[in-house]
Amino acid sequence: MELFKRQSPRRLHAEEIQNHYQINLGISTRIGGVSKDPFTSLNTGLHVGDDDADVIENRRRVLNEMNQSLSQAVFAEQVHGKRVAVVEKVDAGRGAYTLTDHIPGVDGLITKASGVVLAQFYADCVPLYFFDPVQRLIGIAHAGWKGTAKGMAKTMLETCLLLGSEIEHIHVAIGPAIEKEHYQVSRAVVEQMPLPITNELATKLSEDQYVLDLKAVNEHYLVTLGVKPHHINKSSIDTYSHPDLYSFRRQQQTGRMMGYIFQ
Repeated sequence: MELFKRQSPRRLHAEEIQNHYQINLGISTRIGGVSKDPFTSLNTGLHVGDDDADVIENRRRVLNEMNQSLSQAVFAEQVHGKRVAVVEKVDAGRGAYTLTDHIPGVDGLITKASGVVLAQFYADCVPLYFFDPVQRLIGIAHAGWKGTAKGMAKTMLETCLLLGSEIEHIHVAIGPAIEKEHYQVSRAVVEQMPLPITNELATKLSEDQYVLDLKAVNEHYLVTLGVKPHHINKSSIDTYSHPDLYSFRRQQQTGRMMGYIFQ
């Protein structure tokens, strides 16, 4: 059953997790904003060439729907790496209004604080949402192929454990991202994945070209790292083919959805 369900024109939300654990997580769409072409209309990324005022208004619209303010949100730089930052309440508002004060050099954010919204941006890359209902710990990571290859999921788990979580209590939601059939990559990319690649994960098209299931790679990797399979929930939503979502592969000059998690 699909975890990420349409809660409004602007958001896909994991209502089941909210009901069971009082943790809110989801991702915005491209509907219901003020951005103009080619970012129409709910672009939340300041780094893509859109008008800053429009982006800030779009971010506000997404968060206001959940009775959250933009000043409560924390944003990472996102450098296609594997570094993680532990966020405190004092960090609220970093990266919310400008690129100059985001959390630098990281692709993962983790916190135990309530009232802080952790946010990242996506347009085909894999959103990874972590939560531990025992420790009341939450996290979000940006895992494109580079971050996946470098071990983004592993760094997130290691940081959760350092903060007191036990592996059997950690849950992971894998959000909407590009599906295998639309994600063609080179053999060099496949060879950098962090676990042995089966035909299920990557199918060979030619000597140097494959289609890669980046969501499934992260799912299998998390299991090898000790996360219980029934604690992993993988979305089947494909950003490439969904008309209400941004996709870099489909339209290179485009906007970004905002993944979010808070408690």
